[in-house]
Amino acid sequence: MNVESQSEHLKQSKNWYQSLPTEWQNWLNENIENGCDVQKISEILQSHGLSPRADQYLFSDADQLSEQLQNELLGYSLEGLEIVEILEKIKQKNISNHLIILFLKHVNNNVIFKKLKQLQQQQNKQRWLLQVMGQLNQLNDHSPSTIDCIEIPDFKTFIEQYYSQMRPVILKGGIQHWPALHKWSPDYFAQHFENELVEVQMHREQHQEFEKKSVQLKRIILMQDFVAQIKATKRSNDIYLTANNAAQNKQFMQKISEDLGDFAKGYCQNEIKDRHFLWFGPAGTFTPLHYDLTNNMLAQIYGRKKVTLIPAWQMPYMYNDHWVFSQVSDVAKADLAAYPLLEKVTPIECILQPGETLFIPIGWWHSVESLDISISVSFTHFNVNNHFFTEYPQDLIR
Repeated sequence: MNVESQSEHLKQSKNWYQSLPTEWQNWLNENIENGCDVQKISEILQSHGLSPRADQYLFSDADQLSEQLQNELLGYSLEGLEIVEILEKIKQKNISNHLIILFLKHVNNNVIFKKLKQLQQQQNKQRWLLQVMGQLNQLNDHSPSTIDCIEIPDFKTFIEQYYSQMRPVILKGGIQHWPALHKWSPDYFAQHFENELVEVQMHREQHQEFEKKSVQLKRIILMQDFVAQIKATKRSNDIYLTANNAAQNKQFMQKISEDLGDFAKGYCQNEIKDRHFLWFGPAGTFTPLHYDLTNNMLAQIYGRKKVTLIPAWQMPYMYNDHWVFSQVSDVAKADLAAYPLLEKVTPIECILQPGETLFIPIGWWHSVESLDISISVSFTHFNVNNHFFTEYPQDLIR
């Protein structure tokens, strides 16, 4: 607020400020500029019989500041900045300093805001610890700057070196015994399940946040028509069958599950049914940056996929605005001017070939792009604890 606007504000306060003796006007200005407690100022004025309009004058500052500026000030305060630092940040806005100080003093005395600030401070400490863990991890010669691609180890070795270490790895040989690897193709599904009704997602390219709107994009289609659309499409993200369609496609998955099996030997709890998820679509299908609430295996059956992974401990840089999603869908195309923290992330890319399986650790950010017509299967039923999602905090704001 400029000087003229502030003068108008004083007039609207029925000239209360101007009615004060000059020495009290000077006293008031000095104490406000010094950041003294607003409630104390009001009490002193009242004790001298000078405050019939004091509360309105001292506490109506929020009405004089735009909502955008109030949000900006609240953000700075939650970050832990001192009043002097906040004033420095907004000095170009030509706003009266004492209005800013009054507003900040007022909100910082609010019980709800105090609790919010306490929670923010706890989050800041957790963020700091994640950042330190990431920096220390870079000192490790085994820090993942590339993804290992190895022949399938025994389950105990996998748990010790990868699962428990939250370290991604491409495993070869784990699904060579699956009939699916040798049978499945678009033509196979069209010929053997031509009249099967399946649920897919359609018109994804009409929505920027297609993943968040997956429920609205669900459609039922004959398998033969679905395959025909895929084969007629050179490259598209418009139609895709994913894990989000698993509930509706349960019967179809039961029919094809006989083509799947244990992963390697002893990796899975085979008594658990309906734990495989199908991903089937044309080249160009894309799953935006997100993290999963379980450890995952992504087994590539047909075609190739490019997977971009970002370590879980880099979450503070990922602009996680809703549930498990980032505001940025593709780190390779990110606007770093708008999302500068992304400069600190260390993405790792890998190409998944047919017959290979990628272990994606819980919490690791990843995006997935089909380079060809692609058929994949993901699963989570490891022979060790993988039920961490039960303790995941629900979003309070949706």
